[in-house]
Amino acid sequence: MKVTPFAALEFSSLNQHGFGETANNFPSEIGLSFADKTVASLPSFLGVKLESDFALPGNLALSTSLRISWMHEFEVYRPVTASFLAAPGVDFTVYGALAPRNSARVNAGFKLDLTKNMALFANFLGDFSGKGEALAGTGGVKISW
Repeated sequence: MKVTPFAALEFSSLNQHGFGETANNFPSEIGLSFADKTVASLPSFLGVKLESDFALPGNLALSTSLRISWMHEFEVYRPVTASFLAAPGVDFTVYGALAPRNSARVNAGFKLDLTKNMALFANFLGDFSGKGEALAGTGGVKISW
């Protein structure tokens, strides 16, 4: 088993395109209008990665990995400013759900090499905090030639 401590920063940019509500393909008399909005996100991670490789019967090889980390988000606010088309210049800001400032991230996966050119893989990603959880998973077949 290989154990690797790590620290990381992961910059991302969250973008929302502006739009204005319409009615029958014409501007709405009272509809909302949103301007373009970009929010920068810079979470930091501090954790450990565990990796193991196993030889299985029938020339199969299994690789597993587990990453557990503490994630700290520096920018938790995601505001959006809107205005009514009928009242230009009277803007208001809506604050959606706050991103959690601190959370635990778990990333677990495996790859099963069936042949030299084909493998099965699966991955699970979970973020857990006092504000809720976000779960994701992927899986598939990898074929190379």
